[in-house]
Amino acid sequence: MGKLASYESKEPSSQLLKPGEHDVNFLGYAECTSFDEIKALKVIGKKSDLPAWTNPVDVLAIWVGNKTGSMTYRLHLEGFLRYSELSDKQLKSGQYQDEEGFACEITKKGLVRVEDPERTAVCESILDRFIWALGYPEGTNALSAIEDAMSKKALFHINVVAEPWEDGNDQLRIKKFSRIGDDAPKASTSALQA
Repeated sequence: MGKLASYESKEPSSQLLKPGEHDVNFLGYAECTSFDEIKALKVIGKKSDLPAWTNPVDVLAIWVGNKTGSMTYRLHLEGFLRYSELSDKQLKSGQYQDEEGFACEITKKGLVRVEDPERTAVCESILDRFIWALGYPEGTNALSAIEDAMSKKALFHINVVAEPWEDGNDQLRIKKFSRIGDDAPKASTSALQA
């Protein structure tokens, strides 16, 4: 036989992007919610482990990659108040419950996470950074930019980090989006977190 007779197997390597700096192409996206299970950028149903609150958040799931690997990353489009940030008056009212550190209002329809306008502004800033990294100016409609960039497989830069996750494994996330070239911002940008 040919190659098989002399081939020695190696430990399989992940197809995921490794932590570090990467120039990537924008390969696809899905609009979904935080309650949706996604496979191959398609919503295949609800997650099996839904939280106690009833209000999902809108999410933009993006797929990026290059010759070394790819990854899907979710950008949440709203931010929420932490239970520890409630005022004394809110705490004494008995109208709120702590769920996974979030402030959840007790309603007839169930627990509802309380939106935090400042964290939502951070989420919108992350979306702005993504659209800007794809090469679109201020004032561009988000969906138009995303669809156009996907059709062109737009090239941009990301920083991937690995962070410990509650299951004991590391979770890969995009820490920063930036444009490629001389028109990249000179000022430092904060980490992408809300």
